[in-house]
Amino acid sequence: MTGCCGQGPVIVSGAAATPRVDVETVLLCDTLPDGTVAGVALVEPIYDTSSGARVGTRTVDPVTGAAYTPTGTLGPCSSDGCNATTSVLVLCDVAADGTATQFVRATTYDCQGVVLATVDRSLAGAAYTVAGTVGVCPTSPDCDSPTTPTATVGLCLADGTPIAVTVVRDCGGVVTSEGWINLTTGAYSPGAPPTGTMACGDARTITVSGTFCDIDAGGQVVGLVLVEYTYDETGAISAVRLVDAVTGGTYTPTGTVTVCPAGVEQPERDLLQLCDTAADGTVTAFVRDYARDEIGAIVGHSDYALDGTPYTPTGTVGSCSIEPCRNSQTVMVCDVPADSTTTITPTITDASGADAGLGRFPDLPAPYTPLWTGGSLVWPADPGPAPAQVHPVATGLIAADLAGCDGASGTLKVSVRVTQDGPGTGQAWDGALQILKGTTLLASQDALHDAPAGWSGTLSLSVPITAAEVAAGNIYVALILETFHLSSKQWTADQFTMSLELEGCEATTSIQFLRTLVTDCATGEIVATTDTTMDGQPYTVTGEVAQCAATDSGSSSSDCQDCEQVILCDTDGAEVTAFLRTVCRDCNGLAVSTTDTELDGATAYQVAGTVGTCGSDTSCAKQVIERCGCSDEDGDGIGEVLYTELWAIDPCGTDAPVLLGAYEDGDLTKPFTPAAPVECTVDEDAAPTPLSTGVRAVTGTAAQDLAGSLPGLQSVSLTVLAGAVNVTMTDGSAVPIPADVTMTWSVAKGEDSALAAASFAGASAAAQYLLNYTYR
Repeated sequence: MTGCCGQGPVIVSGAAATPRVDVETVLLCDTLPDGTVAGVALVEPIYDTSSGARVGTRTVDPVTGAAYTPTGTLGPCSSDGCNATTSVLVLCDVAADGTATQFVRATTYDCQGVVLATVDRSLAGAAYTVAGTVGVCPTSPDCDSPTTPTATVGLCLADGTPIAVTVVRDCGGVVTSEGWINLTTGAYSPGAPPTGTMACGDARTITVSGTFCDIDAGGQVVGLVLVEYTYDETGAISAVRLVDAVTGGTYTPTGTVTVCPAGVEQPERDLLQLCDTAADGTVTAFVRDYARDEIGAIVGHSDYALDGTPYTPTGTVGSCSIEPCRNSQTVMVCDVPADSTTTITPTITDASGADAGLGRFPDLPAPYTPLWTGGSLVWPADPGPAPAQVHPVATGLIAADLAGCDGASGTLKVSVRVTQDGPGTGQAWDGALQILKGTTLLASQDALHDAPAGWSGTLSLSVPITAAEVAAGNIYVALILETFHLSSKQWTADQFTMSLELEGCEATTSIQFLRTLVTDCATGEIVATTDTTMDGQPYTVTGEVAQCAATDSGSSSSDCQDCEQVILCDTDGAEVTAFLRTVCRDCNGLAVSTTDTELDGATAYQVAGTVGTCGSDTSCAKQVIERCGCSDEDGDGIGEVLYTELWAIDPCGTDAPVLLGAYEDGDLTKPFTPAAPVECTVDEDAAPTPLSTGVRAVTGTAAQDLAGSLPGLQSVSLTVLAGAVNVTMTDGSAVPIPADVTMTWSVAKGEDSALAAASFAGASAAAQYLLNYTYR
């Protein structure tokens, strides 16, 4: 509550929720008496955001989140003020058959980049053991079996408990619910979230107003006071407590609690980690919690040990940092080989000897595929007759995938084993293995001349070649063998091999590794670099360091996309419905699909009205506002007693306003029942009186001319809840103000007596807004 001096309304929700707390985190080392570090712990002091009081402390494992019990003494992990850091990556365990299983790897490093610990867990939080090859997960999952989960936050159960819904997306961006996580307890439940799940609003059971002052009879401020309201499940105020703004304890007024004079602000608190150095040099780290007054001056402090217990320094208190401050950050990069020799396995298809200028030799009956694929091929013995000479030829056309090898050059190698099966003996030239470019012979190796039956030998060729020559499609290999010359003989060819080695192709493989950068806290300069494998072992770069390209799972580049989700509101008349919109974009940022679902991420949703961003409260929770009035207690016609009324207003217009209570002089410790409410009047000859205030909850297009009905109008605040509101001021033109916008107009002190014009009207029947104003 703000009293009757024109401050804005206090907005609260009638829904129940847990009190708000604030958590500070400190990463510490568990050090044994011999100096050995037994482990790393995350200490989390917990503070009540309403009172600033420390309400608890958690000590957990920074990797698993489980409770951690120290075996030694908790303290800074190093004396230079720099603590260890933990890098968490979602990786894939790729099996031999190509199946990819996602898991979470958490690696903790000290400030010099040395690995302290590495822990692997499944996406559900269970311990995980790698069985295959660790790498970057594919950018596009198998559309028939998606396995990439996404956690959506910003949702709450009906009782206000925050949850995260885990979903998976297929290649079209459509999501299906897998389960949900209670963010308060960490418990996981499969299936859709319970009925009643909604976007988290600003629901709470306790709220604290701005700062008030306890003013004594002499007009001096003797204390700063916060007013704490507690609400029941219906939104009604169930309790009111005055809180000391400095200590957080219950406050007992010595004077009158009212609005503070100008310049009096709520004090602030801040935390600082310091070190207590004993006479023998022993250093103990602790936390000092400073309290400040309204002008920022330190008015006190409290000291705590790092585990949250009270602490009393015994030595010299000072900064813990004695060395330059260092920070570290770990990123995953790739070691990409520089341009080097690339070995390519060419393909070969059957051709005619005439294609290669060998038309003088008859073609061996095709197909030759058994030979080209590593099997065997027979040249049958020819019956003759003499003096004929028969040398059949098997010819193949060479081709290769030369992507990334433009301008490259290298060597083409071919080999084959031939066996003379008899029965006759070879006569002079018995055949050869040849490589040709078109009809031009590049290389040739003869079989043994006069080869006897039973002879076997390997023929091998190697020729310089360019990628452009192979791409031209006129490189041939030919095997010629004699089957008749004075006598018949049969040949068997097998063990055919062929390879293409090119220099200058772009690198196509890379090695993933982790690089830890240690930087100076003040300058940001990199002072050290440490490289490790994905398992935390030392790694030496052999090529060039670059960003890793995502693993190709068989999809084309056109399948690359990224999806993001946002909670929007569908306004259909007076009904406002929150829903989830998933927008998927390709690698160029262009939207490829848009999917609307209910907040469970699975049920399809059809927009019925106007889509826009949601306000702070999409559930029509009650709002508490105030109205000031006067009561004629003695019957003289003058309202000499000033009081404040608290009203519960339904911004959606479903329920009528409900009076929560009235309080004399705006003091919540003085409940008041007015005997004869009258309009508050001002005596021109009397000293200035407090401002009167009013509030209106308006729906529709009816004009609200405040300046015309209240000649002494001092200020007015407009909050647009739905639709748009046309505002007319002294310039005479109506300006539409959209939903979720708050604006305030007021007179200038000592210069203006009242606002000359202030008129408001809804732009449509669906318009809803609040007017909070002050007047004399």
